[in-house]
Amino acid sequence: MSLGKAVLIALGALAGLAIASGAAADSDRLPTTTESFVADFRAAALRHGMHEGLTKIECLPGSSEKRAVCNYKVGTFAMLMSQTEKGADEITGVTAICLAQGDVDSMKCVLLDGVLMDWLAPDVDTPSRGKIMKVLIDGMAVANDVRVTNDETRFTLQKVTGAGLWFHVTAADDAD
Repeated sequence: MSLGKAVLIALGALAGLAIASGAAADSDRLPTTTESFVADFRAAALRHGMHEGLTKIECLPGSSEKRAVCNYKVGTFAMLMSQTEKGADEITGVTAICLAQGDVDSMKCVLLDGVLMDWLAPDVDTPSRGKIMKVLIDGMAVANDVRVTNDETRFTLQKVTGAGLWFHVTAADDAD
């Protein structure tokens, strides 16, 4: 699929997401907890009509020297990875890794990214979410890593050679 076609598909999906969004404003979704992650994600996904299963694959414990990381499979098209700060238990970042093999799965990836924005950054209103995604997608034409940061949240879209398109939502003060 061409970059132009992908951008048009993505913007169309974002327009649909903007109309469908209905989450209550609560600016403290990040950090969230490992215990509530699956249930919270499923609730957010269902609000947007996403019914793909979320399967926990593994959690690697953290320590004072390393972050705790949990990996999840979303349907057949994506992976989610949650992370904590070093030495902490609360999740401060979530990454969606798109493994799409066609147009339908690509659309599901765009919807997944929108679900993460709505769930983890509900303080960002619907028009602003669309603008953020447009900046991220437009930036992919000239860069492999594009970031937008507001007061509370950092959004990053990243092309990883051989590993798909990665979308990160992290607390703005989370260490890289």
